[in-house]
Amino acid sequence: MKTYSLLVLLLVVCVQQNLAQSPLSPDESEKLLKQETKARARQENMLTWSKGSGLIQSRFQFRVTMKDGQEIIVSSLVFTDHNNRRNYILWEDRSLAIDAPKREKKIYPSGTTVFYRYDRTTTSIVEAYITDSAWLFKEGTGKITLMYTLDENGYTDSRKIAAFQFHGGIPEPFNEKRLEQIMINYPKALKALRKKHYQQAVSLYNNS
Repeated sequence: MKTYSLLVLLLVVCVQQNLAQSPLSPDESEKLLKQETKARARQENMLTWSKGSGLIQSRFQFRVTMKDGQEIIVSSLVFTDHNNRRNYILWEDRSLAIDAPKREKKIYPSGTTVFYRYDRTTTSIVEAYITDSAWLFKEGTGKITLMYTLDENGYTDSRKIAAFQFHGGIPEPFNEKRLEQIMINYPKALKALRKKHYQQAVSLYNNS
């Protein structure tokens, strides 16, 4: 975060110096300042701590098909609308003027029909399972498959688990009691589950 803060500070200084040296009109100066403020906010959001969780989110590249059939490429963090309990991404519509009020648009899962994430580790395209409130990504395969709201191959966290599939069925909301019922005859997996070592518990169960 210190590196980003330094970059932001340098950006602010450069803009302020340019404003002081250039013969811009008051309106042009105000417009440039607004652009700089917006750029600073984006820079600070390149690494974002999820509220209350201590998780660092990264920007991802998504290929999205909207309900109206429009296909777009989006580079964004995945945000949470806490009032509506829904995830969303931000798309910058570059067909609009840079200072247009609707240039940056929120995209919610319910407005999409196909949602792919580019996996930087394997350079593959990972398709999400779309719900009304989130895009879910699978990790691995087996009798139980965990599903995450954010998933980067090799970088998943149990606090991101949102759902699971049992024998490839319809995704179920993540629920420890439900998993206990499934693992009741598998003591090693059950022990790990009760210690909240969810990924280990699923691995033990799948390999039993």
